[in-house]
Formats: sequence, structure tokens, C-alpha cells
Amino acid sequence: MTKEEKILNKKRKKNIKLYYLYKIFSFDLLFYYAISFLYLNSYQGLSAAQIIFADAFYPIFKIIFQIPVSVLTEKFGKRTSLIIGNSSLALYIIFILGCKSTILLIISNIFMALGFVFKNLSESNLLYDSIPSTSTKQKLFSKIEGRSSAIFYIFDAFTCLLSGFLYIINPNIPIIMCLLCAVISFIICHFFTNLPDDITNPDSLHNKYENSISSLKQYTRNLKNAFKFIFSSKRLRSLIYFNAIQYSTIYLLISYRRSLLEDIGVNSQSIGIIFALLGIASGIGSILSHKINKLLKNKTLTYLGLYYAFSIILSGLVVALNIPYALMLTIIVLMLLIQFFIKGPYYTLIKQYLGSFSNSSMRVKILTANYIIEGIVASSLSFLGAGLLTITNTANASIIVGSSVFIILILLLEYMNSRVGLKPDEYKESEINFKEVV
Repeated sequence: MTKEEKILNKKRKKNIKLYYLYKIFSFDLLFYYAISFLYLNSYQGLSAAQIIFADAFYPIFKIIFQIPVSVLTEKFGKRTSLIIGNSSLALYIIFILGCKSTILLIISNIFMALGFVFKNLSESNLLYDSIPSTSTKQKLFSKIEGRSSAIFYIFDAFTCLLSGFLYIINPNIPIIMCLLCAVISFIICHFFTNLPDDITNPDSLHNKYENSISSLKQYTRNLKNAFKFIFSSKRLRSLIYFNAIQYSTIYLLISYRRSLLEDIGVNSQSIGIIFALLGIASGIGSILSHKINKLLKNKTLTYLGLYYAFSIILSGLVVALNIPYALMLTIIVLMLLIQFFIKGPYYTLIKQYLGSFSNSSMRVKILTANYIIEGIVASSLSFLGAGLLTITNTANASIIVGSSVFIILILLLEYMNSRVGLKPDEYKESEINFKEVV
């Protein structure tokens, strides 16, 4: 092994170790989701329909930012992108602290979208680049991503439990704690090391192209060519469409489940305890993601998607039928546990599937295409979800959404049956082979 290879391996190991610590604080917003709906609804005075309506703009902003952020990520590297992303999330939390209108909530979602677009295009890709290219690379990625997610979910469970009690003391305290975690994430980002696959020196781009405009044109040509490849690949097209439906449902349920719990009279302490249990369920699911994939094989997405949709239907149905409260709450909590258990491995595995058979640059383009489609569908479903709450209650809306998603997934999974989950040698070369424009 040469001196350069030893230095590179050292950088990779540093990034992987740091990734575990980073993900504890930055995989998602800590101290926030357990009380966010209660905070915006009861403390800031926004209605459920207003909250979901404003949140529907978040996927739209993600679509707007996808291509510009993709260009910046490839130009300045993943480390810088993570710094920008986490600072944007800190600004989002600052806006939430003073958010008393729908307009302010929509504006705050601009910063949230910008933050998560930068993070989503960089985090898993940085980890993937940090793992040496061997026959076990995908397996190692899945294990590291799953374990780090599990650690986050366990920590998240503790913060959810704590936030419910802190809310009673002062509703602003959990939000301030969330801001503190975002600042810690921002600091940790500075300690990541850039790797050779990153385009980290703007001057090198200037040398390759006459100016920044020609650089953008070159990237645009590559991106256009990549999109043609992505949507001509039945495997990638199937995965992107499936993820668009599944992600959109998960996103809408962030507000729906909190609204449902408030509708049946669950207080902030109990919500904190419930979300702590849900965090543990996600952690267990993440730890088992590799084993789940190994057990279910090419039926993994089928089971994860359909069970998730069924749990939404049942949680709304028990409220609509007005069964005894204790039994109703028990069933709802069980359905939420299923949803969070599924969410843990799903996020890990979909990143693995989308990143298969691609290099670092191509993964950014695949993720860009994925997030654009994801954003369009999530925004549409969120507007529909907000509209449903203006004409009916959360329970009935959950039944309608869950049933619709269940039917769509059955049709989509039938389409995917012969296109996803094959062995590498069973795919056509045109399905997995992509070359940059030169």
C-alpha cells in the first residue's frame, strides 16, 4: 500500500467514525416532532389545516432547490454542503420560534427545504465515498447507515420523552433545544474530510472550463443526459416512483398522526412518551434493516409499503368507529409503532437501492431526480391532505389517504415485479451503465 493510499484510508476511517456522531444530532430534528404540532396549533394558534397547507410548500421548495444545490454540491463538495445545510436548518428553527401566521410558516419552510436538500444530497453520498470499493461495499454501507440511524432513533426517543415534559414548563424550551442540536451538527460538519471524488476546489473547475457559466452548462448537459438514462432505466424509474409514493405518505403522516393524537385528547407528556416508544421502534427497525432485506429479499419494498398503508387505515378506522378509548389508544399506538419500525429500515434500504451500480457523481444526479419526483408527489398529497381536513376530521382523512395509497402501491408493485430486485447480471447493460458527457 502506497503512502497516498494509507492517507486516503485514514481519511475514510475518520469520516466513518465521525458519521456516527454527526448522525446522532443531524439525521433529523431532535426535540421537535413530538411537540411541533402542539406548539404550532395550541401555542402559536395555527389550525391543523393551516399547518398542513404551509407544510405542503416544503416539497415545492425542495424541487426548486434540487438542481441549483446539485450544482453547488458537485462544485464545492459534500463537507461544505453539509455546513450550509445544517446552518439553514438552524435558521428554520429560529423562524419557528416566532411563527404565528401561515405566511411565516411557509417562509420558514424555505430554509428547511434548503437545509434538507443540501443534507440529503451529501450525507449518505459522503458515507458511500468513505467506504473502500470492494465487493462488500453495499453491505457495509447498509450496516453503517442502519446502525447510525438506530443510534439516532434511540437518542431521538430520549429527546421526545424529554420534550413532552419540557413543553409543560415552557413551550419554547424544546424548540430552543432543537436549535442547539442544529448548531452542534453545524460544528461537527467542519471536521469531515473531503475525499478525491469531491469537487472541492473551484479553481480546478475554472481550469477545466473557461468560466463558471460554461461549467454550469457542462453540468446541465451531464444532468440532462443523466435524467434520460434514469428515466429510461426501468429499475431506477420503478424505485423513484415507489419512493415518491412512500415518502409522500410518510411526510403527510408527520402532521396527521399528531393531529389524530390531539383529536382524541392525548396530552403533551403522553405524546412525548408515545414518540419515545416510536423512536425506539425506528431504532430497532434500522438495526435490523440488513436482516430484513436479507429475509424478505426482492419483496422487501412490498411488505414495507403495504403494511405502512394498512396501519394508516386501521388507526383512522378505530377512531371513526368510536370504540372504547383504552382499546382505541392501544391500537393507534400499535399502528404507529408499525409505521416507525418500517420507517427505520426503509430510509436505509431505499438509499442503498438507488445508489447501486453508480459512482459518486451519478448518485448525486439520481438523488436529484428522485427528490424532484418525490417533491412533486409529496406536495400534491399534502395539499390534498390539507383539503381533506377542511371537510372532514383526521380519522376519516386517514382512512381515505391510507386506502388510496394501498391501491396505488398494489398497482405499482405489480409493475415493479420484473424490474426491481434482480441480480446484477440479470439487468441489461443499458439499465446500469452510464457515462458522463464529455
